[in-house]
Amino acid sequence: MHIKTALLLITGAIAATASRSWCGEVPAQRSYMYVGGQYTQNSAGQHVFANQMYVEKLTPTAGVTKPYPIIFIHGQAQTGTNWLNKPDGGEGWASYFLSQGYACYILDQTFRGRSAWFPGNGTLSVYSAELLQQRFTASQLYNLWPQASLHSQWNGTGVMGDPIFDAYYASTVEFLNSATYQQSTVQAAGAALLDHIGSPVILLSHSQGGLMPWLIADVRPNLVHSIVSIEPTGPPFQEAVFSNISARPYGLTDIPLTFLPAVTNPVTDLVKRVIPSNSSLYSDCVVQADSPAPRQLVNLAHVPVLVLTTESSYHAPYDWCTVQFLQQAGVPAQHLQLADIGIHGNGHMVFMEKNSLQVAAVLKQWIELMIFCGLEDLHDQIDNQENINAVDEFYGSALFAAVYKGNEQVTSMLLESGADVNAIGSVFHSVLQLASSQGSTSMMKLLLQAGANVNDEGGKYGTALVAAVSCNHKPALELLLAHGANPHGREGRSPLLVAAELGHIDLVDRLLEIEDIDVNFNTPLRQALKQGHETIAERLAADSRIDNEYAFHIAAAFGNLKIVQFLVEQKGIHTDSVSEWGKTAIIEALSSNSDETATYLLAKYAFDNPNCPARYGMSAVDVAAENGLENALRILLQKGGDISKNSMGSCMSLQLAARQGHERVVELLLEYGADPTAPPGEMPPLIEAAAHGRASVIRILLDRPDVDVNYRGRRNMTPLLHAAFSGHYEAVRVILESGGEVNSQNDFGATALSFAASCGFTNVVMLLLSYGAKTDIEGGSGSTALSSAVKYEHVSIVEMLFSHGANVNSTDTSREAPLYLAVWNRQEEMVRLLLRRADIELDPRSPENGLTRLELAEEEGYEEIVMLLLERGASQPKSSLEDQFLGICVRPNL
Repeated sequence: MHIKTALLLITGAIAATASRSWCGEVPAQRSYMYVGGQYTQNSAGQHVFANQMYVEKLTPTAGVTKPYPIIFIHGQAQTGTNWLNKPDGGEGWASYFLSQGYACYILDQTFRGRSAWFPGNGTLSVYSAELLQQRFTASQLYNLWPQASLHSQWNGTGVMGDPIFDAYYASTVEFLNSATYQQSTVQAAGAALLDHIGSPVILLSHSQGGLMPWLIADVRPNLVHSIVSIEPTGPPFQEAVFSNISARPYGLTDIPLTFLPAVTNPVTDLVKRVIPSNSSLYSDCVVQADSPAPRQLVNLAHVPVLVLTTESSYHAPYDWCTVQFLQQAGVPAQHLQLADIGIHGNGHMVFMEKNSLQVAAVLKQWIELMIFCGLEDLHDQIDNQENINAVDEFYGSALFAAVYKGNEQVTSMLLESGADVNAIGSVFHSVLQLASSQGSTSMMKLLLQAGANVNDEGGKYGTALVAAVSCNHKPALELLLAHGANPHGREGRSPLLVAAELGHIDLVDRLLEIEDIDVNFNTPLRQALKQGHETIAERLAADSRIDNEYAFHIAAAFGNLKIVQFLVEQKGIHTDSVSEWGKTAIIEALSSNSDETATYLLAKYAFDNPNCPARYGMSAVDVAAENGLENALRILLQKGGDISKNSMGSCMSLQLAARQGHERVVELLLEYGADPTAPPGEMPPLIEAAAHGRASVIRILLDRPDVDVNYRGRRNMTPLLHAAFSGHYEAVRVILESGGEVNSQNDFGATALSFAASCGFTNVVMLLLSYGAKTDIEGGSGSTALSSAVKYEHVSIVEMLFSHGANVNSTDTSREAPLYLAVWNRQEEMVRLLLRRADIELDPRSPENGLTRLELAEEEGYEEIVMLLLERGASQPKSSLEDQFLGICVRPNL
């Protein structure tokens, strides 16, 4: 049967399935597991297991009939339970897809639900019931975006007190505030889950969880068949609807994705442009610029993507931007807007709404079309012998596509029909390298039998052997070695180096069995230590072929006491040896932050020059102080370490320790006579501690009678000004308790209050006001605290300043009042707040351009602000008779 005919029949069967009514819960076998995570050690030396992710597997009792399982990824404040049932008691999407023969994996994101959270993982937040009403369940009551009024599919009223809403809100949980930590841990745990499954999967995700498939597929592209993302976090590079602040520096994520060319600094490398919206219903888009050519998401280039958007959600204005970004980056992405296929009234929580199963049937149709249509191009190429090695923009050749999809039958057909087994690809240099990265030994045997070059070089991994090692496939490694693969280095990336760097201990052991393996080539030991793979590092250090001198210095540089001891006590390395870059192991250990290693070496070696240069003009004493190495520092001071003042009049060791907040080290240096003072205009330890928020160090220093709490450093900055500028609440409090002058000003007139107000440090502002900070002193660049808070839209701080007597009409050095600034910056909410003040002056003219607030708003076209000013009573100036009729007198030149 021709593939196109088969697709038509399949499409009809899917449509028929979608039209059947739902008849109840589907029997399934249940199991669960935890994936990802690692042991971490706390300050007390105790270990806990952290960053793991809970996964529940559901297998239909009637048997799995579909080739790819579905992994369900929930959104913010949710857990995997959202996919099981709906708040109204109806069956959820997991049950629907089980009924269609899919195995289902349902996860709780890291730190969410049944995935453990510990206080050290970061702070948590929750969503209020009001926010969920406004955005998810009753948006039609609030109309916060153009499409909100169309919402009609939530079952019930969607507000507090309705039993369905209450059941939904009861299912929400707290979530991690750190987007980067959440994304990195879900990416790692998601990769571990895909490795556990071992075959391609379908990723189905929602909202905040909607960006996770980009990250997971990026690190496991061969294990993702397709992605369905329901209203994923977006749009690219910025927020929309509720704010327009910059976000997601890598476009769709906060952490790196693999671009080609590579992105080192997303701010400069990802050149952006704005695509204006052609309708008030939609947002403008920020995407990559056309020149230079947009960077490509190479690991997603072969993964079909569907982005689904509902009719009434707050995603309706901007999901098109996400699709635009994906397509521009080479991802085969499609955008399905439910309204376009006649499904109306859904909101953001579509999978919980009345018609959720109708939407699920549509997704099933797309998924199954992707499953079957992926081979259409292959069959066409096989039928056309002249085109057997033709290349397309996604797969490369047909042979690359067949190997990528793991289809051995089609691969054999292509090879028998003359496909070039050694054809060069783009990301993967050869099909053998691609199969090796997948760990498919049966596919590899097929390719090797057809004459694949086992040592062909190029592409992402360099060689097939490095590909197998990179992806931790030992059977693939063994097969390649048996066929003569070269185990030595290529351009600095040897298989042993890669195995050590990635922590693949079994592969390291196997490679070390090779008699002539070079254990020193590009230093696998260094990479193992750098990545924290201590067991691998110990095995490499113990190998008889290792360069012991180099290993000793590398171990010292990474503070690995166990290896240092082994090399000194078992292999007889002299502790006073100097590395090839001219440093002793003691200096290296001091720089590594390892007090134990540095102390051990100092005890073994009669180190008689504690003032020797270490790095960047710092002595060994300075380095030990900066890194908080109390025991090593004590030995250095006992050996005569110099803690006198430098040419700038400060004790560098004490400055460094204060900056880093090392209390015990600060006390030790003071005990040995370090002077905490400095000449005016410099950076003494107190300034360093204040600028970096080291409250406990500030207390220690201020206990000294010779330390001035109001010391004036460069540009007349006091400790209080430094602490307030950076928002260090505890440091500010300690300084104020110790007599810090709350209204002190620097050379530019800035006060602690103006700094805190401009930066939005609400708690610091409150503290300063409680100590008598004056609200109307002209601050930095001539701005008062009030004008600074207005300029940066810190509403709560503006209200706080008003409650402490701030003058709403006060002017800065440009003689502009806060209301003028708010109008100028088109800050509608701030204008509303200021207009509520009874004593607000509405009609003064700007000394800069002579305009009143109303004239400024009219000139700039700020219609909403014009209306606010008029409603509040702003005067609209009357034009003269001459002005009214001036237009009549204008005649064209004849």
